[in-house]
Amino acid sequence: MTSAAAPTAQHPLRRWTRRVPLRDYQQSLLDRLHPDDGATLHLLAPPGAGKTLMGLELAVRNGRRALVLVPTTVIGAQWIHQAQKLFTSSFGSPSVTGSVGTHLPSARPEQAAEAADLTVLTYQSLAVVGSSPAWSNVARSHWVTELTAGGRSAVSAEAWLKRLEADNPRAYTRGLRSRTATIRRQVDELDDAAIDSILGPGARARLDALVTAGVATIVLDECHHLKAHWAVVVHYLVRRLKRAGLSPTLIGLTATEPSGEDRSARRYRALLGDVDAEVPVPAVIRAGHLAPCRQLAWFTLPSPEETEFLTTAGEELHHRVGELLLSPDGIDYLLEVVAPPMSSTAPGDGSESGPLPRTGGPDDDHVSATSKPPEEDELVRRIVAGFDADPLLAATAAALLRRTGSYRGTALSTRVVPLLPELDLLDLDDELRLLGRYAHDRLLAVPERRRDWESTRELLRGFGLYLTDSGIRAGRSPVDTITAVSRAKDTAVIDILRHELDSIGERLRAVVVTDAAEHSAPHRALDILVPGPHPGPAGGAVRCMSTLLSDADLRSLHPVLLTGSRLSLASGDTSLLDRLRRSTGLALPATDDGWMLSVTGQGVGSAGLVLAVSELVTAGEIRLVVGTRGLLGEGWDCPAVNTLIDLTAATTSASTQQLRGRTMRLDPGWGNKVAHNWSVTCLLPSHPRLRSAPDLNRLRRKAEHLWSLVRIDDPETSPVSASDEPCGTPVIETGLDAILAPVQRRLLDKLGDGAAPEDIDALNSATLADLDRQVESRRWLAQAPTAHRVSRRGHGRALEAVEITSAPGLLRRGSPTAFWSAAARAVLDVALSRYDLTADGDSSDGPRPDLVVRESPTDSVGESRPRVLIGLDGVRIDVAVPSAIPENPAFAEPHHPADPRFAAEPAPADRPEMPHETSPAAPTLARLIAEGLIAPVWMTPPTDSGPGWSNLLTGTTHEQNNVWWNEFVGHRLAECPDVLSQIFFANPKARTYAAATWEALLGSFGPVIQRRIDQQRTGQHTLFIPHDFTRGCVSADIEVRSHACQVLNHEGPDAAFVYFEGVDEAGHRHGAASPGYRTAIGEVDEHVRALIKAVAERHEALGEQWLVAVTTDHGHKPEGGHGEDEVDVRRSFLILHSFGDPVKLPDRLLEDGLPKALYSHEVTPLLLELLGVTGGSWQPEHEVGLAVDIPSAGPTRNLTFEW
Repeated sequence: MTSAAAPTAQHPLRRWTRRVPLRDYQQSLLDRLHPDDGATLHLLAPPGAGKTLMGLELAVRNGRRALVLVPTTVIGAQWIHQAQKLFTSSFGSPSVTGSVGTHLPSARPEQAAEAADLTVLTYQSLAVVGSSPAWSNVARSHWVTELTAGGRSAVSAEAWLKRLEADNPRAYTRGLRSRTATIRRQVDELDDAAIDSILGPGARARLDALVTAGVATIVLDECHHLKAHWAVVVHYLVRRLKRAGLSPTLIGLTATEPSGEDRSARRYRALLGDVDAEVPVPAVIRAGHLAPCRQLAWFTLPSPEETEFLTTAGEELHHRVGELLLSPDGIDYLLEVVAPPMSSTAPGDGSESGPLPRTGGPDDDHVSATSKPPEEDELVRRIVAGFDADPLLAATAAALLRRTGSYRGTALSTRVVPLLPELDLLDLDDELRLLGRYAHDRLLAVPERRRDWESTRELLRGFGLYLTDSGIRAGRSPVDTITAVSRAKDTAVIDILRHELDSIGERLRAVVVTDAAEHSAPHRALDILVPGPHPGPAGGAVRCMSTLLSDADLRSLHPVLLTGSRLSLASGDTSLLDRLRRSTGLALPATDDGWMLSVTGQGVGSAGLVLAVSELVTAGEIRLVVGTRGLLGEGWDCPAVNTLIDLTAATTSASTQQLRGRTMRLDPGWGNKVAHNWSVTCLLPSHPRLRSAPDLNRLRRKAEHLWSLVRIDDPETSPVSASDEPCGTPVIETGLDAILAPVQRRLLDKLGDGAAPEDIDALNSATLADLDRQVESRRWLAQAPTAHRVSRRGHGRALEAVEITSAPGLLRRGSPTAFWSAAARAVLDVALSRYDLTADGDSSDGPRPDLVVRESPTDSVGESRPRVLIGLDGVRIDVAVPSAIPENPAFAEPHHPADPRFAAEPAPADRPEMPHETSPAAPTLARLIAEGLIAPVWMTPPTDSGPGWSNLLTGTTHEQNNVWWNEFVGHRLAECPDVLSQIFFANPKARTYAAATWEALLGSFGPVIQRRIDQQRTGQHTLFIPHDFTRGCVSADIEVRSHACQVLNHEGPDAAFVYFEGVDEAGHRHGAASPGYRTAIGEVDEHVRALIKAVAERHEALGEQWLVAVTTDHGHKPEGGHGEDEVDVRRSFLILHSFGDPVKLPDRLLEDGLPKALYSHEVTPLLLELLGVTGGSWQPEHEVGLAVDIPSAGPTRNLTFEW
């Protein structure tokens, strides 16, 4: 008896039995997954596909005691409810709990059997961080880094912090505390002792109880959240379970992986690895287990008051900043900047003898009653010292001081101003930098001036700027703020709901989702966003609800405002409130102001209240819910909802898809449900000062992650069927094509200078003209663009297919696949009579045949394979992949001498020692090498980026391309075509793409990659340069990665070059021996992984064979820098990896089975040879650039002089 019971005690979930059958795709997927002890499973499934059931089934199949981690208590409550509803136990009701640490045994392991079989907790409950003084030093170091990034020297930053700590300890402590919190969120990995020290006592108690109870299966719901320190704590729990003798099984469930742009995504990957199984959304819809859906957009314009503010905001900010800096105290500070007293260099320069922040009169320390005015010579010396200390700051102060008519002069200013140089008009950014320094030196450091500091902060926040204790940071611009939360959007919601109400009447169940309950930050743009007749917050769910209540028809829907801290109903709707009280057992005290019935107090925002609202929505007693993304945007389960209106500014893949997943669940009360998901977009009117389109760009970013079934035809030119529906074939689209009709996209393209009210009417009318749920359902369930048609019951039947292979080399321009597809469809239109089709395209007896057009393998470039060359600036291979060096002796020394003019100077005595790391900083590069090959490449000095990339990308030497420095003076690149151009010249059908952060590669300096304007106009050549340099090359590299992944994955160019610069920036800033350099390599390596993933997906989906090459232009010295002939600077590499047939080097490039070393100018010819490209030479008639007859004179610049 005892032996028989033991396995059950160790595997309590084996007593559980599922009550409901699995869907076909669930059964198929689960049969392929094996939740063995110690396994890690990563499952992707859309909302409504049954992730909860599949996660529970996997845990039951493992059998051991399980833990489910969720991001919110609402989702946790749903897991408990579903477990008890979907499963039964041999002991009766399944043993499930939502708490731990009090009832679980903490001392006696033999009592573990008393624990619940399944425990459901939030991630937060295990990751509560306690307080520890050990973080202060790290936080202070980060603070110094922020100050130096704002223009201070390191010495000045340290001195300023010392003064702040002494003079205003409260401000100093606040600064340390905020940075400590940020560092905690960003920490990647800690040892167990460190985690024990930072976790709060409650979190430690819960973790101890879980280990003692023998929990061995961990289900991670919505696991895309595992990017922050939650992932660190999960790692910690797994290690503790392993030490306890268990082999924990991890099951990750999510609808969306973390965005590839997220720098923290590697934590997620390290925990769960690649996706093991995925349930595609269209397949689930066509199988009849998710409701068909359509993505829609509604357009609006800002109100007249909002537009007026936007056109004058810049002038007002300029005026207000000037008022502050030209006040008496501001003038005193400006004089101190341009002409500091000779005992100091400049304010904030770090000198201990310099003047401390002052609160005195404007002429203190300059001219006193008993002292003589300074002589002119002394003033000149002081001005020179001020400009030497900080030239930009002094120049800005001088330009302001020269506005003598804008302030009252002082005794000193009248003598200093005539000596100041005449300078150009100031840029607002220069004034803001000076204002930030003034606020630091004169306001923050003086406790008595706290009110002045806060007043200045509030003023700047009103214009989307944030004055912090490390400088002024750009926030949300007024244009962005207005378009995101415009009052016109609330009015648009009324319009949308009225149309939906007219369409489906009593069936309407709608949810409106905003970012927050209310926007109350002191932003000047928000001052005019408050609702007129009923004053309240400037935007958010509360204002939207207030606006909706002005419509009598919408009040009849019994709308409910539901946020984490608010519950509101229409005034007088007390019967509905009573039903909520009865359902929840909560008191829910309310106040009726005649407009809204508002509830506050205990239970508002609780899981029980959310569930009660959901049940009333299903029953039709509540037909409109207004809430926030935090409460309703993820995990909220209400299948009756069929209309979503998105007013959020979130554009990530996870948030966008999670939000739209709320409407896609099947509604038992409406078998033919079709969901409508609306995005409301605020365009800008025509005005010279309103050129940006932030909300339209936001819509574009959201659309990248959305899909919908649309027609591929243009209604203006398409025939119409007997049912008045255009006869175009429906296809699944993403991007704006999934949301907007062709006529709408054409109209948007014409609105570059702004939109007029009639444009808005035309855009919205086009949407309404095609709004028909019956047609949309028929497209999804009857007109399949795939090889199988699936009925509503999920049973499919095969279609006949016509397969055509395109002939190679037939077309000089354009896509052969597209040409043959159109030609074949024209033939099929004539031949389809034998299929007995009806007029609207439906078959009475049999399905319509599908058309498959396969591209000939020889249509790709060079009759071989597409390729992508990835350029990483400034990467040392001995840091990125240390094992590569000893494996090939050719990496040891250069195989050709350097020009003696570029000989390196002796190493400095304080040169740091390179750390002896054996693990790769670039795991993606290591994997590419392990599955491909790496060849040594030795750069020919000078080892600057301009000469290096010119040689690598054109296959020419310095003497041939005449590029010796980064200035490209006298270059001959027009006669030295880059690798992409050579591919195009060899095959005019080739489509090429290049993306880079450095303008010299693609822009006006060189460019090294030729522009080929004609091919750009035809779409055969695409160039991309990022715009986001807010964090230097870090943010720019992220933008390049995002764009390149999109192009590689969805467009598949024949040849591409993608360049990342972040490592070189870190090398110059920190040196190759620094942790920052290694970190930068890891970040860029993650970008490479994203590109490889995009290529790999095309290979798997389309069978394309891709050649991937990775190289660099130089290394870095331990202290940072390059340019001369050091071995570590000259050492480069060429990594080759193939998706398809393995890549092989020619025998002439092998020695003892290892790749020989290459010259930098041999890289492009080798790549072209591997691709089978011939005839790619430049000819004068190509006219790709300006060919200048300049002799190759070699370097002429003095190496001792740096620009």
